[in-house]
Amino acid sequence: MSATRVSRAAALFVLACACSMGPASNAPPFGAPLRLASFPDGTRVKDTRLAIEPLVPPGEDFALVDYTVDGVRVATRRASPWGWGEGGAGVRDVGELSFGAHAVRVVAHMKRGRTFSADLRVVYESPFAGVPSYASDIAPIFREHCASCHEHALAHDLASYERLRAMIPRVRASVREGRMPPDFALDAQSVALFTAWCDGYAPP
Repeated sequence: MSATRVSRAAALFVLACACSMGPASNAPPFGAPLRLASFPDGTRVKDTRLAIEPLVPPGEDFALVDYTVDGVRVATRRASPWGWGEGGAGVRDVGELSFGAHAVRVVAHMKRGRTFSADLRVVYESPFAGVPSYASDIAPIFREHCASCHEHALAHDLASYERLRAMIPRVRASVREGRMPPDFALDAQSVALFTAWCDGYAPP
């Protein structure tokens, strides 16, 4: 199974923290290993839709679950469902990722006071031979599908590399979620090019 299919799969294998622990009664109060339904540690992916759901340890109940990517909190759950996606869904489109290696940490605080944690590494790679460029890949898509609104005062002016690059978070989300263009759906290749360009620091 490819890394991309693994990252998209809803039912993923159970991952335990790679550390040895004694019986539960002897486990330390902080950082006990948290089991996850997730992508495998060290996975190489070509899509930022990644699945993580913590599994409640036997005899425990979650009070709060925190998710961080490269040390930055991206989600906190205080009630079920406990996944890191929107509304607690198991799958999240991790727009915070750029191409390269990243560290994901999940910390679960239990109602009985214990804390469990798990760490995952993921390498995000471009689905193309390299990072798309504005001049060769993005500008032609913009001219064909976006310029009618974004060059002629019908919407925010994005009719230059600098202006489009300055709006990358909004552009990425709008294209990725199918909100732009508003009157039809971009083909999958164009969406993938836009996403890879944004995630690769938007070269000119």
